[in-house]
Amino acid sequence: GSSRTSGNRRRAMTCASCIHFSARAASDATIEPAKTDLSTVGVCRRYPPRMEPRTSFLASVFPNVHRGNSCGEYDSAVPL
Repeated sequence: GSSRTSGNRRRAMTCASCIHFSARAASDATIEPAKTDLSTVGVCRRYPPRMEPRTSFLASVFPNVHRGNSCGEYDSAVPL
């Protein structure tokens, strides 16, 4: 019925299917690769990157997100 359809739509509204999500490569990860399956993370590019101090330099970074996360800024990359 309709609850099954809305349930499927709700599951599909995750970072992985959002137009603002960008899967990240291991080479540009700001997380600990040894502790994280990099195929499950990416960055959210909904807003401009933030400046973040590093050991010897200042870097601009987008927030790390898990593919299964969701938020109120979701925008479908493909029409649902």
